[in-house]
Amino acid sequence: MSNYSHSFLERYKSCPLSCYYHNILKLRKRDEGAESHHLAYSRAFHEALRHLYLGSSLREAQDAFLENYSRQLDESDLAKTRQHGLTCLVEYAKRWSEEDRKYRILEVETLDAQEDGFIVKLDLVLQSIDTEQIFPVDHKVTGAYLNYDWWARFEPNSQIVEYVRYTKEKYGYCDGFIVNAIGIRYRQKAYKGEPAGVWFAFERQVFNVNQRQMEVDIASRNYWIDRVEESKLSNHWGMNTSQCKFCSYRDLCKAGWFYPEDEELIDINYRRICGRWFGEPLQPCQLDREHEGEHSVNYELESFPIEVEV
Repeated sequence: MSNYSHSFLERYKSCPLSCYYHNILKLRKRDEGAESHHLAYSRAFHEALRHLYLGSSLREAQDAFLENYSRQLDESDLAKTRQHGLTCLVEYAKRWSEEDRKYRILEVETLDAQEDGFIVKLDLVLQSIDTEQIFPVDHKVTGAYLNYDWWARFEPNSQIVEYVRYTKEKYGYCDGFIVNAIGIRYRQKAYKGEPAGVWFAFERQVFNVNQRQMEVDIASRNYWIDRVEESKLSNHWGMNTSQCKFCSYRDLCKAGWFYPEDEELIDINYRRICGRWFGEPLQPCQLDREHEGEHSVNYELESFPIEVEV
């Protein structure tokens, strides 16, 4: 049986056909735009936080963000911009630097596999210096309000269950899972004394998982893995049209194109990436499938001034 990650299975649950295009064929749009904006922005912010928690300076973390989000993919998003990303990193450090000194860092962006082959990638594992408690951490960058509706998505949540189980297996115990939320929004008008413009919100909540929840989640995960294996064997990948609105493969489904019958038409706007995992931390190469030379995840940097505050 193949190895699968949480994100792979979640995409399959959402739309098997999208999973086929994204995870199996590794199709990517030649001109990334608004569809890829939020994912690329979050990925760049994660990379910046990785540098911070590995002991790099704030300036080095900002450089990592700029390198990994090298151009604005959605000009209509006034909140998630390159400049605001730099400022947000400054505000994040101000908010959490004192709190984070209470912990020792056990892992940063670790990619690992459990005994049953399920792939786990933790953003951070912290251990309290005073109590020895251990907490896996996941960074969430969002443009939503950090209100009850947003936090409700984490109870229940299979990603949390898997990460808690992984942490218990590796360290012997786990005292809760921390969701580290970073909110970036743009306020069009002044509100309750607050000026218009960009604003940031930083919150953390701890979630606990019991043994019964882990058992149920394992059974559910194995169910979905079986469905993926069936799709591979039959080469039938169902379409869920309720997820089409923001899907980067919407154009293919609108036209009724399918791979490989319509490969020449698909190749006009999409390319197959290499997808090989490399580097530290491990990450998939984003260059063309048949490229030669070193692997890469980065786009060419644009040269225009960015104000860097440290």
